[in-house]
Amino acid sequence: MRKLRAEVIADARQRGLSRRRFDQDVLTVLTVAAALVTLVVAVAVAAHYSHRAHGVSHQVSSHAGGHSHSGGGPGWLSAAVVTFALLAAIAHTQRGERDTPAGRAVAARWLGLREFLRGDETFRELPPAAVAVWDRYLPYGCALG
Repeated sequence: MRKLRAEVIADARQRGLSRRRFDQDVLTVLTVAAALVTLVVAVAVAAHYSHRAHGVSHQVSSHAGGHSHSGGGPGWLSAAVVTFALLAAIAHTQRGERDTPAGRAVAARWLGLREFLRGDETFRELPPAAVAVWDRYLPYGCALG
């Protein structure tokens, strides 16, 4: 199913019927937003570790004769990398297709055909041999429900 879906999407894009849901401008905005959120997370984590290290150094120096423990290290950098990678991955993951004006026109024709076939009282009762009279409309009707 995944391969079929990819082929259908590639064909629709080639024909100009669909496009990615998020164009390059939207992806750029989402990436900048991810960078800003990453900056906030990095500053918050660095402040947390700085505050924690400051509190630990007072406790450790009073109990261990002056030996301090930083407690933070590169934690802010790890948090920043993970945050940005996660948000960028979410933004750049394919989230479906959008129609184009040409795609809407084609969809309108197919929806019109579906309504036409639904409006025909006898169409639902036709046997498979009716394909000789209805030609392609019989399988189209089946495909359109």
